Amino acid sequence: MPDVGIVLPVYVQRRDYLRAAIRSIRNQLYRNFKLVIVIDGVTPAVQQVVRMEAKRDKRIQVIAYAQNKGTEHALNVGFDYLNRVPGIRYLTWVASDNIYHNNFIKVLRRNLRLSPDHVGLVYSSMKLIQGAGQFLSFTNPWQNQPKEKLLDYNFIYGSFMYKKKYAAMAGVYEHTPVEDYDYWLKLTEHCGIKYVPRALVTYRMFAPLSNSLKIKTDPASFRFNRYKYQLVKHLARMRRGLAPETSIIFSVNGASEQMINRLEELLNQNYSNYRIYLIDTSPDGNVAQAINAIPDPRIDYVSIPFASDQEVRQSAINYAITPFVFFYSLDGERMDAGYLENMAARLRAMPYVGPANQMANNQLYMSATLTAG
Repeated sequence: MPDVGIVLPVYVQRRDYLRAAIRSIRNQLYRNFKLVIVIDGVTPAVQQVVRMEAKRDKRIQVIAYAQNKGTEHALNVGFDYLNRVPGIRYLTWVASDNIYHNNFIKVLRRNLRLSPDHVGLVYSSMKLIQGAGQFLSFTNPWQNQPKEKLLDYNFIYGSFMYKKKYAAMAGVYEHTPVEDYDYWLKLTEHCGIKYVPRALVTYRMFAPLSNSLKIKTDPASFRFNRYKYQLVKHLARMRRGLAPETSIIFSVNGASEQMINRLEELLNQNYSNYRIYLIDTSPDGNVAQAINAIPDPRIDYVSIPFASDQEVRQSAINYAITPFVFFYSLDGERMDAGYLENMAARLRAMPYVGPANQMANNQLYMSATLTAG
């Protein structure tokens, strides 16, 4: 009887990549698994490969939809099926363009089985290749992080397995194309994690037809992915009752290419635990329309027509109720991706001066000494 359930969602994919992915699962050393392949929008090439592989292995169940409904839908359909299979205790899902080493299931399952009960998710290192197979590297040991660090960035990637009982607590997959990251954030609110320092998957970076390539080459896709990535972080912080650490006061007098570029610079920071108060001092409030193209849950738009710098700073006290405040300007120095992260670390190391009722003034004083520019 199988105790491991696996979902493989697929929409469009190269035949050779899909065939290699399925066969790498079929050839696993651990044999007691059920593989559900969800064809998320039938195409002749994909259907032919999947049906042929399924005929050769009774452990494969195929579910096909005529229309594409998205990765999150395909995953939820697959796991709904597996949740009704008696004996399934461990779950994972695999991508249609990766290759899974023959000990992938065996090693992850063993680590889950032998770990304390509170450990509900295990994940491993991977071998990285580009597209057709050019070797890039093994992922680094910096993957080995406490689960709290998931709020900073996703370090789990594509080699993982989790316990069914904790999956029931986490709920469904949502927020494509970051459905995996969102799920790890929800899952780890109920269980611990464990890192397995072994490469168990060959992961294709920027493969044809992949989301990673689309995000890399298409600015609109990059912005949408960033929005979703920050949205699931925001939702996780709300669920956990965590307030932002930093308020960023960004005053602009109208929309411009420079303003958009500086805003993008902020949004691309490694550090993300902040709110941006974008204060528009232009007479007609034309900044609102300009920022619609770059949505982000961390941005609060505020219109104060004709406001002076002093008035902006005074009004900031009403918005900036976080431990740190950062005044950002178009004329400030350019920031690399680690700038705000380093600045926040410096502020945390500074002693707090003053009673709680003077917090706002103290915040503004502390941050003003580190303002860019």
